[in-house]
Amino acid sequence: MKIPIYFNARFLTQAVTGVQRYAEEFVYALDSLIENKVINTEEYQLIMLSPKNIKREINVKHIQLQIVGKLSGHLWEQLELPFYSAKGLLVNLCNTGPVLNWRQVVAIHDLAIKRHPEAFSSLFRIWYLVLFNILTRSSKLVITNSNFSKQELMEVFPLRQEKVKVSYLGCEHVLRVNSNEDIISKLNLDNKQYILSVSTLNPLKNFQLTISALDVLKDQNVYLVIAGGVNDNIFEPAKLEINRNIIYAGYVDEPELRALYEKAICFVYPSIYEGFGLPPLEAMSLGCPVITSTAASLPEICGDSALYCDPSDYYSLADQIKRVMSDEKLRNTLIDKGKERARAFRWQACVKQIFDAVKKVLDDENRNRS
Repeated sequence: MKIPIYFNARFLTQAVTGVQRYAEEFVYALDSLIENKVINTEEYQLIMLSPKNIKREINVKHIQLQIVGKLSGHLWEQLELPFYSAKGLLVNLCNTGPVLNWRQVVAIHDLAIKRHPEAFSSLFRIWYLVLFNILTRSSKLVITNSNFSKQELMEVFPLRQEKVKVSYLGCEHVLRVNSNEDIISKLNLDNKQYILSVSTLNPLKNFQLTISALDVLKDQNVYLVIAGGVNDNIFEPAKLEINRNIIYAGYVDEPELRALYEKAICFVYPSIYEGFGLPPLEAMSLGCPVITSTAASLPEICGDSALYCDPSDYYSLADQIKRVMSDEKLRNTLIDKGKERARAFRWQACVKQIFDAVKKVLDDENRNRS
């Protein structure tokens, strides 16, 4: 009889931000690895469990999707998911999971909620701190995205090193879509130089630093395009100053985002805190030079393929933008090194590492029972 491995697919009912992107790419990569016989599932039955209010379809051959329960959201996850996943091991990919399940794996992508609580709404902060405290203790395995985040988890929670598995994310998804350059005209960017920032508008992304750097560069006739939505239910609003050279694109789809990356002078990502930082790798994949901050996991992920700024010093960021704008040789070097760096981050490698770790959890269970 096959061993059931369940995947918490509540992410299919949510808007796509970083963790939902991770979960969807995880499932697609896992399906591809099975199709190509890299992962053997003769012993396992792979099943996604989701509440009924699905927003997106996910087309895979080797992983079942079962719609279960009558509830939705956190209530479904806490009250119904434990019942429907009781016969197997549950894998949670998006920071959350049922507190009443002691046979599960959880992915915790960062500890921003703990290190920078001021950036989050009160209800969100309280609930997630409770969840993290319980899940880190009760889960068989904790997955995270960087050695930086692993160290954070081990400092904050009583976790043994072997209980935390690091697996870097992939970034090749940006290469799968065709560029839609209509967004350039739509934002009135034809014949304009612009730098690009991409993220949900929240204080940890440090957009104000980029805006202040733009003031220093006002004689350069350069624009800043900010692409990304906002969720006040999660984050405290980012209070940004108005500047005539700032263009708020809001949410853009993937073909539009690719065009914005490809046409930008550079990509700027001066975050205060990141557990991984996927957008810089997306930019590198598409030949857009990256300037990021020295904070948290970003040097670990970007290596020597980006320029770095002090996240508290907008003159530092302005100087790096000037360098990219004025030095064609430097810009080309960053483009070449960035593409090479991005090729090292692939979703299938990420998923193979995690699936092997999940299998080890099941093997350990079997040994303990025998």
